[in-house]
Amino acid sequence: IIERNARTYLHLSSVLFVEMVTQLMLDHVTEEKYNPYRIALVPLVLFTFLIVGREVMGVDMMNDRVVDDYLLSYTVGVTVYLLCKIRILIHELCAELNIWCFDIVTPRNATTTPEKKVN
Repeated sequence: IIERNARTYLHLSSVLFVEMVTQLMLDHVTEEKYNPYRIALVPLVLFTFLIVGREVMGVDMMNDRVVDDYLLSYTVGVTVYLLCKIRILIHELCAELNIWCFDIVTPRNATTTPEKKVN
């Protein structure tokens, strides 16, 4: 499976890692308890059981095409979920701190053009 889908597998593992680390950092900053059991890992566990059943028990539950499609759709789904999660987190943090994303000096409620002083 990894030989056929090396790039997809690496993208999936990196996206899952980024999702976990992002949540870990957010939980640390907000002093919440980190929960390592993620909803995003449920399809991976199901995928593992189906592959183990196929390889060990000899039961062909999924052919190669279905495995490739499942891995690709899972990777795309987790990537979209991660992008939405990060976008919402950045928006909420910037709104709470009243700052722009990459400009923490200019307040959010300030006008876009600086006022000119009249002498």
